[in-house]
Amino acid sequence: PMPKGVAGLQPARQAVELRVRAMRTRDPERFVELGSVLQVLGDTTSARFSYQSALRFDPGDLGAQVGLA
Repeated sequence: PMPKGVAGLQPARQAVELRVRAMRTRDPERFVELGSVLQVLGDTTSARFSYQSALRFDPGDLGAQVGLA
């Protein structure tokens, strides 16, 4: 599930909020969530970058691996 304060937002706003949270926390889960939202928005290049960022912080992150598949 999306983090508190993000789930009820429109996808474009979710992307903005998740990007801020991902950069602030460096939490791979936030990068995976951001990648998923970016895919929904059709921004596959940025989604791929987000999944790759998640893998930089946690090379075994399954969500990021699935997102890149």
